[in-house]
Amino acid sequence: MSTAGLKVAFSASFASDQTVRVGPGNVETIKFPNVFINEGNAYNPGTGVFNAPCKGAFQFNFTTLGWGDYNTGAQLMKNCQYQVSIWEPKGQGRTSSSQSVILSLESGDRVYLTTWGADDRVSDNENRYVTFSGVLLFQL
Repeated sequence: MSTAGLKVAFSASFASDQTVRVGPGNVETIKFPNVFINEGNAYNPGTGVFNAPCKGAFQFNFTTLGWGDYNTGAQLMKNCQYQVSIWEPKGQGRTSSSQSVILSLESGDRVYLTTWGADDRVSDNENRYVTFSGVLLFQL
């Protein structure tokens, strides 16, 4: 299969029309089922995992929102290996954080977000504060 001229971009939110939460508990993959765009179909909203369709430089952006008596945060993983994260302590009222990174990926590499720690919670509502996005910048 030729990948020349391949277009890859996705953007999705954690919530769509109601309040949703993940955590606290075990560190787990965060699923983003409300898809805004999934050009190239490399993002799977059922699993929350992006599968690189080609070797290239990809940019990923993600946000979290927390409130209440829980820490909040997320870590971006590449093939089960930690890359970057965001984290906010509990008791700060509503907190929102964002992160961006450019990664060199091989075809088939898997990128996804997990909760930051077992004591953390990620919350969202119909305002769609919590998002995960990625785009192929160029092929390598």
